[in-house]
Amino acid sequence: MDLWNIKDLEPPPVTSCKACTKQIDVRLLHAVLQEGVNFFSNQHHLFTEAALLSRSVYRFKVKFRSSKDFKIVEKLNHILRTYQRMHISAALNVLLVTIPQNYKSNNTYMLTKNMLDYVLVRLQGVGKLLCATLEACKEVSAAMQQRLRLGHFWKVAIVIFATAARLFVVVKNALKYSCEMYGHLLPYSASLGNSGVQWLPEGYIFPSHLDEWLEIDWLDLDNVVEILDDDAILFYLKQTDSDDFYS
Repeated sequence: MDLWNIKDLEPPPVTSCKACTKQIDVRLLHAVLQEGVNFFSNQHHLFTEAALLSRSVYRFKVKFRSSKDFKIVEKLNHILRTYQRMHISAALNVLLVTIPQNYKSNNTYMLTKNMLDYVLVRLQGVGKLLCATLEACKEVSAAMQQRLRLGHFWKVAIVIFATAARLFVVVKNALKYSCEMYGHLLPYSASLGNSGVQWLPEGYIFPSHLDEWLEIDWLDLDNVVEILDDDAILFYLKQTDSDDFYS
């Protein structure tokens, strides 16, 4: 199994190693990690849409338990739950706290190469999961469009279709950010040292560009992210609690 695909990947020990800051832009590294922690800790829109989808699965799973298109919705829900369990912000924060506030050019102890390599591998996994999410969103949208054409439970279909559409936009933004962050962190892997055994398997090579490795070609396109406000979300939750919603 590929390293990025291991569910419970054991991280390397949290330790420090002597580094020459003349070869490392410490301020830039700190800024990149801080921004990454902020981004992955505050994915309000993504987690809100994931919660709406999870609520829909919970409410509809009995009525549609034998429906093939609902299995696709459950698949999307499972992928999103897996992504939420990765806690990439916590892994980034471990690196962030090891960077000293005051440092000298030739006598500074910082994070190790092993610790950074672990985060790079996790970012590969994040990229794969987000790509799988995008594909699942497309499948869900196609299935719900078919249900809308047939007119069967069209209220349910349009709600799930709208949720998948919003998820698609938000996840694309998260994937774009993940690829950019990977590109910022990768050069530091060659500059940092280790104290102890190498964590990466022998011969493991990181791709130079995460987007090329993931085979996506739309990162240079600008996307406008427009999400419904909280009032609309609360309205949806009230509607799904009503028995009339299923008629």
